[in-house]
Amino acid sequence: MLVDHKLCKSIRELTLQIDCTEMEITQECSGLKISGYGTIKINKNGCLYFELIFTSTSNTPRPSGFFKAIPADTIDPAQNLKLTARDILGIQYTTEGFSIRTPPFSWDAPNKIASTIQNLKFTPKHFPDTASKRTYFEFTESFKPPCNESTETKTATSEGVSWNRLTIKEGDIEAKFLIQNKYNSAYLKSSLSAEEAIECVRLYAGLSDGVFIQPYIWTQNDNGEETATINSINNAYTHYQYSNPIPSNLAIAGKVAIEHHCRLLVELILLRISSPDRFNSLYNNWTKAWHSGRSTNVVASLGLTTAIEGLLNDIYIKPIKANYQNQKIKTTIIEASSLIKELDGLESATRDYILNSLPYMANITPKKALDVLESISFLPENARKTWSKLRNYCSHPKTRIEEDPSFDSKTRSDFSSCIDTFHLLILGAIGHQGYVIMFNTPDRKIVEIPILPTFFHTNYLTQPDKPSTSL
Repeated sequence: MLVDHKLCKSIRELTLQIDCTEMEITQECSGLKISGYGTIKINKNGCLYFELIFTSTSNTPRPSGFFKAIPADTIDPAQNLKLTARDILGIQYTTEGFSIRTPPFSWDAPNKIASTIQNLKFTPKHFPDTASKRTYFEFTESFKPPCNESTETKTATSEGVSWNRLTIKEGDIEAKFLIQNKYNSAYLKSSLSAEEAIECVRLYAGLSDGVFIQPYIWTQNDNGEETATINSINNAYTHYQYSNPIPSNLAIAGKVAIEHHCRLLVELILLRISSPDRFNSLYNNWTKAWHSGRSTNVVASLGLTTAIEGLLNDIYIKPIKANYQNQKIKTTIIEASSLIKELDGLESATRDYILNSLPYMANITPKKALDVLESISFLPENARKTWSKLRNYCSHPKTRIEEDPSFDSKTRSDFSSCIDTFHLLILGAIGHQGYVIMFNTPDRKIVEIPILPTFFHTNYLTQPDKPSTSL
């Protein structure tokens, strides 16, 4: 454990209160400085906030009779606000990227300023001096991986063994998970930063348990330099679960497939190290689908179908275009070009416009990409058809989808089919070999993940395109 147990418990139980003898807000571009004392707390929703009683100010804006926001432009990094605080034990905390409201009439001290903050960074007073780069974090989401190690439990009246640990080791990568009643902890040793490591574990937990883990605290040691971060979380996300293609209890021939789970996390870490653009595409599109799934059926369907399109554009279209060009289309384009050139009566500008438009017939669109992936039996039959229907239905709803009786009978099946397509596209891009649950089958059949032709990985994995920015 790299930080105080009591600190972590107070964050989990939403009772955190850090009493600060010194607090100061600064803005570099204006020279703004607001100094005083106060507290840092956490509210019932899991959001951090501070309350500053200022005793002195300098370079503050002139009161206008109205509340005024600082910074005026939250996107401009030059206007960024920074908070530095020191508690009664002498530990220094910092955060930035927040905004405040100025007093409407006077900056006379003492007065109070409060604001929510995204995180709070500090350096623990005591930590082991180690040269390894590793990350430790805790979260409360329901994550239940298949465990391969046990913990002995002893009370005054009984003893027992609990299988609540998962340890994964491969090369320089080491991951350990401890699953407890009220919270879970993770330890990851790799070359990744804390944020990168958490993204890998988050996607791993999402594919296995459908959860979006939110670490409320993490620490990282980088060659002996220890840093810790307390994070705001959203308690509304804690109990929501999205579809999970490789659940923790996935069993093959009556045996839990622990090796597939262990390999999946290692593959994600290696992918994040070797091809960050490709990993970012997988992570961002999965995050989009997860968050949209919490909304109405229309938004969930739209988020899912655009996430599929994003994966196709980022990862699959390039190798398909390089290896599946239709010779018949090429011949048709050549023949059409010859005929148009021989036509009489066409103005030169019109002829050039038509000739320049013909090559677009060979473009690989998301629909064509799905057709190709269907034809090589990587995706289930009618994957392109159900994706097109769902995309069209949620893009142009005639009524609110919740009030449309056709949703249960037709669209729900299309949604489940698109879920299967989405999962296979993610796992195929990772290169994961194992088993997956198909949601659009009777009794959610477990099938072996189809293997993509080698060139999909050769063309994309070594030469990734820029990730899609479409929403």
